[in-house]
Amino acid sequence: MDAESQPDKLQSSRDLRLIEPSVDLEWSYASYLMEIMRQGEQPFPAVLSRTAESFSALVRTLQYSARGIDLPDGEVPHSTYWLVEGDSNELVGVSNLRHELTKEIARDRGHISFGIRPSQRGRGLGRQLFDWTLERARQKGLDSVLLVIPADDPASQKLAINAGAQLDSTGVNGQGKPVKRYRLELTPSNEN
Repeated sequence: MDAESQPDKLQSSRDLRLIEPSVDLEWSYASYLMEIMRQGEQPFPAVLSRTAESFSALVRTLQYSARGIDLPDGEVPHSTYWLVEGDSNELVGVSNLRHELTKEIARDRGHISFGIRPSQRGRGLGRQLFDWTLERARQKGLDSVLLVIPADDPASQKLAINAGAQLDSTGVNGQGKPVKRYRLELTPSNEN
C-alpha cells in the first residue's frame, strides 16, 4: 500500500476526512462552488476554477495533475485534497499542494493553497486542512514549504506563524497585490 492510500491517524478527527477528489461527490462539489459564488467570492484555491466537459473528466484531470500527466505550460505536478465531513461526505474545504515551484509559482502561490466553505468558516477547519496538507507534503518528501499569503489576510498569516513558519520575504504577486511569503520547515518537531 502506498503512502497516499494508507490509513492515517491524522485523517479522522471530528468526523472529518481528507480525501482525493472523487466522482461520487459531484453534488457536494457543485454545492460548495455555488455557495462561494453566492458570497461573491472568487473560487480559492484556483484549482476550483478548473472546468471540463464533465465532472468525471475534471476529477480525472486532477488525478493526472497529481502524477504530472498532461500539465499545461507553466504548471507543476500538484495534488488536490478535499476535506469532507460526516456520513454525507459534505465537502467543507479544498487544498492544493504543489510538489515543486517555478519562479512564478514561488512569487504568486507557493506550495499550498486552501479554502474553507463560507458557511463552515470559524470552526477551526482551516487549521485542520492545513495540518493534513502539510502531512501530505512530508509524505511527498518536501523538507519545507513556501506559503504565499495576501498581506491583507492576517488570519492566514497567524495560522502560518502558529505552525512555525518564518517570514521569508514581502513583495507583490503577479497581479501587483502585496503578499508575505513564509517558509515552514517540515521537520518531525513541526508535526501536530
